[in-house]
Amino acid sequence: NACHMYVATRTADGDFALDNWIRALEECKTHNFETVIPGHGIATDARVFDECIAYLSHVSAVLKSAVTGEEFVRGVKSAYPDHAIDLMLTMSSYMIYQGANN
Repeated sequence: NACHMYVATRTADGDFALDNWIRALEECKTHNFETVIPGHGIATDARVFDECIAYLSHVSAVLKSAVTGEEFVRGVKSAYPDHAIDLMLTMSSYMIYQGANN
């Protein structure tokens, strides 16, 4: 859907929920949906699941190496410069690197 996602959500164990999200998207792929209506962006087809999985996988890799919020945002935007809703990256960065969820 070409939109940045809020990725600072954590599991009850304090881990980022990216792996859970990827598993849920993999499950969605098994249903062979013809039309998908994402939370942001326009209606699309099931290819959006693979696009979101690739995005979340990239975010996971960036999180493993970024030390600051600026590095995180730069790392995600370098791979997805045309994605919309930069505010999602800003909010994610704040909650990951400065917010109460640390």
